[in-house]
Amino acid sequence: MERVCGLAIGIPFRGRPFATLECDLYQDHRRWSTVGLRPCRIAPGRPTKVCRLGRWVRGESGFVRTGTIPEHDPYVWYGWEAPALRGGGCNGLDFPQGLAGHFRCRLLLRRTGALLEDLPLRWSVKTGMATPRGVVLGLRLVPPKAWSPVPVSSLQADTRHSSDGRFVIVHGRFLCALGAGTG
Repeated sequence: MERVCGLAIGIPFRGRPFATLECDLYQDHRRWSTVGLRPCRIAPGRPTKVCRLGRWVRGESGFVRTGTIPEHDPYVWYGWEAPALRGGGCNGLDFPQGLAGHFRCRLLLRRTGALLEDLPLRWSVKTGMATPRGVVLGLRLVPPKAWSPVPVSSLQADTRHSSDGRFVIVHGRFLCALGAGTG
């Protein structure tokens, strides 16, 4: 069993990004919820926190940057995380058969001059893990700490324009288990 506890989507922009987005989450063909995606900073494979790059130290000729300056990345990440349950468990959407073929999402993006439509979206998820809790109580789902990037081969993302041409509609569907695809 897998439980989706968080979803993050990287959207490429050349200018000012959106303030927030809304995303519909589906379990098979049934809409589970509409969640708000907020701008966030994620590093796939790491916990959600701000990276400290480019600290300054005093050198012989003044202050010198210790870290490397990151390249400009056109992607702005928008994320959602399910609220935690009492007792340290994780909330979210259950998938008894796994994510492959059962987890879908729909995203509606307004077409602006800042949106780079020719670049693909990037996807990351957080899935809960089952851990033993005791003989009588069974299993408890523990919230993950790290984001798992979704490989291109594990996801089918269909992009089309609305009938009036003002919006880009993105349908994402998981094809296989994370890490099972090639690419």
